[in-house]
Amino acid sequence: MAVIETLLSYIGGIGVVIIGIVKFSTSLMEKKMERKFEKEKTLFQSKLDKQQYISRTRFDVEFNIYRNLSQKFGLLILRMLADTSCCEYNEERNGEMCKLAYEAVMELYGSAPFIKKDLYDNFTEIYEKCRQMIAKYDELIKKKNCGYNEKLENEARELFGEYNKIIDKVREYNSNLEVIS
Repeated sequence: MAVIETLLSYIGGIGVVIIGIVKFSTSLMEKKMERKFEKEKTLFQSKLDKQQYISRTRFDVEFNIYRNLSQKFGLLILRMLADTSCCEYNEERNGEMCKLAYEAVMELYGSAPFIKKDLYDNFTEIYEKCRQMIAKYDELIKKKNCGYNEKLENEARELFGEYNKIIDKVREYNSNLEVIS
């Protein structure tokens, strides 16, 4: 019996040592894994922060581009509507429209790489129609035929309708932009 007790105590002692070694190595592995996951978490958080910044910046830039485009083209088209309904064309009014058209197209061309292709094409088409109307105004001025012109007024109204359709597309596009948060 003494031999069995000695044997059990010897096995128990080895068991305690083994348990101690296992606990110690587990603790070391746990700390190592914790450091590794903390490093990966930091890298992931850094990438996520960068994506959020890019997303927010992109949203802000695109929002400003479309706001500026709609404002410039809106002023031009409203001016055309006002001038066709007032029945008096002159070089000064035509010059103001040319200036507004220039500002609108410069805004468009300056932002071209950042504008959705179909919206860019729509704004370009509106600009071309505005340019053609300005040329018609210029011809009327040269011919000294500056009275009311129903055809030009209807063209301006159609242009305004097309402009509003583009603005609806811009609204839809902007509402689909997402900011990663």
